Amino acid sequence: MRTVPSLARLLARFSAQSLRLKITLLTCVVTFLVALTMFWVSYRQTVAVSLAAANERLLWETQAIANPIRAGFEQLVSDARLVRSSSIPEGYFRAERGGGVDPVSGNDLAHWRARFELAFRALMQQRPDYLRMRYIAAAGGRELARVDRPPGAVLGAAEPDRGRERLVTTAPERLLRGLETPDLARALALDPSGILVVPERGRAGPGRVVRVLVSAQFEGATVGVVEITLDYAALLQAVVRSVRPAAAVLVIDPAGEAISHDPGSGLFMPLGRAQMAPMLAQIAQADPGGAAPNVALADAVTVARYQRVVLDTQEPPFALGVVARHPRVEVFAALGALRTKLIGIGAVLILGSVGVAFLAATWITEALPRMTAQLREAARSGGPPVHLPIERRDEIGDLARSFEALRRRIVSSEARAQEVIETVVDGIITIDERGIICDYNPACERLFGYGREEVVGRDVGMLMPEGDGSAHQAYLTRLSRGPGEGPDDTRVVGRTVGRGRDLVARRKDGSTFILELSVSHTHYGNQRFFTGILRDITARKEMEVMKNEFVSTVNHELRTPLTTIRGALGLLKTTSAHLLDAKSARLLDLSYDSCGRLAHLVDDILDMEKIEAGKMEYRLERQEINTLVREIVERHTSYADQYDVRFTVLCAPEPLHCRVDPSRFNQALVNLLSNAAKFSPRGGEVIFAIGREGESVTIRVTDQGPGIPREFRDKIFGKFAQADASSTRARGGSGLGLNIARAIILAFEGEITFTTRIGQGTTFCIRLPRDVELPLQRSA
Repeated sequence: MRTVPSLARLLARFSAQSLRLKITLLTCVVTFLVALTMFWVSYRQTVAVSLAAANERLLWETQAIANPIRAGFEQLVSDARLVRSSSIPEGYFRAERGGGVDPVSGNDLAHWRARFELAFRALMQQRPDYLRMRYIAAAGGRELARVDRPPGAVLGAAEPDRGRERLVTTAPERLLRGLETPDLARALALDPSGILVVPERGRAGPGRVVRVLVSAQFEGATVGVVEITLDYAALLQAVVRSVRPAAAVLVIDPAGEAISHDPGSGLFMPLGRAQMAPMLAQIAQADPGGAAPNVALADAVTVARYQRVVLDTQEPPFALGVVARHPRVEVFAALGALRTKLIGIGAVLILGSVGVAFLAATWITEALPRMTAQLREAARSGGPPVHLPIERRDEIGDLARSFEALRRRIVSSEARAQEVIETVVDGIITIDERGIICDYNPACERLFGYGREEVVGRDVGMLMPEGDGSAHQAYLTRLSRGPGEGPDDTRVVGRTVGRGRDLVARRKDGSTFILELSVSHTHYGNQRFFTGILRDITARKEMEVMKNEFVSTVNHELRTPLTTIRGALGLLKTTSAHLLDAKSARLLDLSYDSCGRLAHLVDDILDMEKIEAGKMEYRLERQEINTLVREIVERHTSYADQYDVRFTVLCAPEPLHCRVDPSRFNQALVNLLSNAAKFSPRGGEVIFAIGREGESVTIRVTDQGPGIPREFRDKIFGKFAQADASSTRARGGSGLGLNIARAIILAFEGEITFTTRIGQGTTFCIRLPRDVELPLQRSA
């Protein structure tokens, strides 16, 4: 679990290093990986080549030993057949049948026995590995002639004593009889071309002696067997001395026993089946069917090859196994020096590559530190870099030229922006989060009378009246608090930023004036700045005051006579309607209605004056909106009767409360209600739908009128806004209703929006913040 953070910290540290060090380290890593790969591939190839060479050498040695052993056995068979096919057996059996004398040659049995012994001795003197030769007659299993070689040196001696003169001939009276053994029976059953090989134990040690038997015929009948006993350990010694193998050699007989030769000591040692078990298992695994003439053997300790020597004499055939093996330590002895050499070459390669990479990285990146230092100094001082290597034709030169082009563009842009700021009519002032003035243009100098050097770095409160300055500082303090320590940052900023407002400002001479302020805010790093655009509106305000006073005077002067006239017309309608003709009654109704509309217009103008002057009073109460809307609609069903429409109220399924002034809310909703009734077709329906969206309560007023024209939608909430003159004449209205309704809803911290579709109707939506009663308040 700790590996990932550690790796992340390592990468972070690496990324913080210089480009020169990164190039050097990456070169070192790449070179190391390449050297490691080359070392591994070379080492593996060398191991494979060494194994292949060892196998080739072992293959040659097994064949060099196996071939003489096979030739020795073939020579033995040839000698046995030579004795069998000579004239000696025929002369002996003719003499025996002729009463002791050969009728053909006239020689007796002793002569022929002597001839047997002479032939045996001649062959055994030529072959020192023959231990015994004898001729056994089929009748009675008796020996006719026999020559033995007495035991020489102990098995394993470097120079065994095999003197040719030490052959022993057995006297006739000591020749054996009754040798009717199973081996003799099997040999007598052979055809003339067959031979029988029988391993013999007990005379010269396990697994070193075999007897070869060849049947002999006389006049078409099998009359005897020629037997030669071979010491194949002696044969192996002779072969090894001739071949001089570098590997250790094993000769395995069919019983699983073996004779081993150690090239170091030159000793020959017998190995029993138990000692040979691991080797026999390897051979069986490498050659499961036993048919392969030569197979490779390998384990963790040795590399070996196995060669079968088959004498095709019987079923199953007699076979020996020859194994030559080398210890792996000797096979790979040269690899240690090679490994050391490869490591040395790799180290030299890595060091050389790192040195070259360091020099190359230094040459490539030598301009970067200078560029960085110059740019850092330019950023600190605000001046241009002294010199960038723009003359270079590589990537660093491209970077330097791009930096220079960017710098010139920024300088040009700043110059244009500064020129605009310097020449603009409106004042522009920038402060930070603490209220410290950071920038101040010439227009501000004309507005306040302070020079730039007098205000930059000082608190903006110096430009405000005494009370306003402390209030502004408290506002900035609330704004700078962290989450959970004060009011929501977004709401605090939203009350000022992005909205125009009128403020009283103070000049250097202490006089005050009214200015219009629009504020925007920006972030530079972790610091926030506020920029205000200021305009002196003292003259405009004075004109507005004069206008408002004039309008107010005119309205008050109009309201009194209008009330009197409307009252008189109402009294006249009541008392004399039955005395007037239809035309006069119609004129009286028109006069009465016109006075009502004019009085309503005067009331709207007075309300608008109060709103703009900030003198409209609101008495906010917690109201249940379902009940409030339903009561307002029921009180004004006369509009539905007047315009022949239906009013439908769709209440929310749950009580919804808001803080509103019921009287002013009634005024805003009635303005929407009257518009919806006036613009709906006769027989149409106006729907009042109350609902909840998140933490807001919505009241939607939907009519089935013609919809709002596209060109009129942007100014629908303006003063005296009407779609066209014809609609005004047809439906009445001053064009102030929506403007007043919007101002009232904004005073409740709500908003009015609308959606419309031409020919299908319009929906006005009042959205108010929901007032949630806390449990503590309910318990109180």
